[in-house]
Amino acid sequence: MLSSAARALELGPCEPATAVKIIDTSLEEGKTLQQAMEMMIKAKVFDGSKACITFIRETSMTMRDPYPRAFKSLWLN
Repeated sequence: MLSSAARALELGPCEPATAVKIIDTSLEEGKTLQQAMEMMIKAKVFDGSKACITFIRETSMTMRDPYPRAFKSLWLN
């Protein structure tokens, strides 16, 4: 079993703004939220922590006008 720090390094840093953009673009392309999250992980903008998920959701709120699909999926569904 890997330590949480090792898993975080494998996944990448937490980059909420980039994650919101990736999620929104993926949803626009017709992907599901699960597929959008997988794209975010592949792009290495998620560190695997619950805190990062919270930051991504909060960032989607501040970016809701330019990236409405991400906001709706993360807050309204």
